Amino acid sequence: MQNQPNRYDYHPSYTPYYQPTYYQTPQQEESKRLRKDGTFIGIMLLAMTLAMNLMFSVIMFFMEFISSISGETIPFAERMDNTTYLVMYAIVYAFDLILPSVLVAWCCKRRYFPLSPAKPVPPVDVFLGVLSGLGGCIAANFIATYVSFYLQRFGLYPTVSSSMVEDTPTSLILNLLAVAVLPALLEEMVYRGYVLRTLRGYGDWFAVMVSALMFGLMHGNTTQIPFAFMVGIILGWLYVMTDNIWLPVTVHFCNNAMSVLLSYLHLDMPVADQNLFTLFVFMAVGVMGILSFVVLCVRRGALMRRLPRRSLLSSGRRWGVLLTTPAFLIAVVLHIILTLVASVQQ
Repeated sequence: MQNQPNRYDYHPSYTPYYQPTYYQTPQQEESKRLRKDGTFIGIMLLAMTLAMNLMFSVIMFFMEFISSISGETIPFAERMDNTTYLVMYAIVYAFDLILPSVLVAWCCKRRYFPLSPAKPVPPVDVFLGVLSGLGGCIAANFIATYVSFYLQRFGLYPTVSSSMVEDTPTSLILNLLAVAVLPALLEEMVYRGYVLRTLRGYGDWFAVMVSALMFGLMHGNTTQIPFAFMVGIILGWLYVMTDNIWLPVTVHFCNNAMSVLLSYLHLDMPVADQNLFTLFVFMAVGVMGILSFVVLCVRRGALMRRLPRRSLLSSGRRWGVLLTTPAFLIAVVLHIILTLVASVQQ
């Protein structure tokens, strides 16, 4: 009699488990998100660049056309006084930064106010942070000057821009508005409020460096790019350490306002006295900045806290993903080309 198989001895055949084709590792998912965020940043910066290079020219062409119809024989550009130019510049500048950035952010569903929220910062840290930031700006200014001299050996000259400051209170106020108030608000809105904030999920220092790079390239000349890049690192540091964008806004405003006020005070000074006075101011601010930074290091307050690691990707992988994102890469290359063209034409 043959033995019958025991039903309890049955072992089901092993069916191997296959991951579905749509499965992605956490690193792959992060790379995909970074590419998407890089596309948003690239499109926004391209839209701003297009607006900056076209809007003022379009307005001037329109004003010249109106002047020709009305029978004016002197071109509008030659009839435009300092006040008119500053007002037009401020309006066009605000339009060029606000409309493209907000419109692209809205279309990409980044529907948040880039200047908020702002966590409270102890007043002592605010005071020391602002002085440290200004001291860093002074150091960046000296370094950028030497870099500019070195680049001139290769035929890359800084863009020369004439001062628009006149010896009138109206001119001073308009220059402070156009050069200090608006850039501090709008550039921080774009480069810290949108760019840096978008990239913080991939590492705070990665976000700081990317926003500083694009902030530098936006300035478009061989003197201001290294200066703005270093200042962008300082402003980004203040932001990620405090989660309060108004601290970098304050430093940005103070740095630009100092430049305007020095230009205004130089109007009645001989050239030798101008250089001496500027050096004295820079040294005083620099010393206060160094002392403030030392105090910050000793206190180990909010501005010296350890930042958490946020990314699963290596630093090289993050840069690789971002720089191979078409929109972001095009924005970087376009900024570089515009800078080189402006430098060679000097």
